[in-house]
Amino acid sequence: MNTHSENLEFTALYYQCEQDLFRYILSLVPRHVDALDILQETAVDLWQNFDRYETDRPFGRWARKFAHLRVLRHYQNASRKSRDVLLLGEAVMELLAEEQEVHGDVLAARHTALARCLEKLTDEDWQLLRCRYWSNEKLRDLAVQLGEPEQRLYHRLARIRAKLQLCINETLLSSEEEI
Repeated sequence: MNTHSENLEFTALYYQCEQDLFRYILSLVPRHVDALDILQETAVDLWQNFDRYETDRPFGRWARKFAHLRVLRHYQNASRKSRDVLLLGEAVMELLAEEQEVHGDVLAARHTALARCLEKLTDEDWQLLRCRYWSNEKLRDLAVQLGEPEQRLYHRLARIRAKLQLCINETLLSSEEEI
């Protein structure tokens, strides 16, 4: 049975790494809903094994190992259910995990910058991005819904992406200058 201080310690450590852990899982699992499920399962695993956590080791790295195992289990279960599932080889999964380990801080900084830059978009641009990328609407269908030529939407999305890229770069540069 975990003590109150262990509960607080776990909660603090988990809260600090939850977003990075989710990004790590999402880099290995393409469907957002599956990544959320895996994150929840990982949190349960971490809680159940917290008494084995060695406090001299980074919690995030320890948590990613549990998440990695959950991702592997997810793909094993999915491949049993469907012959059509695209299954990444374990070697590829290991490479992705290593890449995330090496570049995790840079990715986190870029993600924070992106969030700031998205807030600067007009409502119209934000809605277009949401429809196209978060809802996975095909550009052709979106053009019909909005009554605009597909080519115009394509160019508009390209301009928004370029604007976001510039904003991210400027945000990262200004945060480096502040340091």
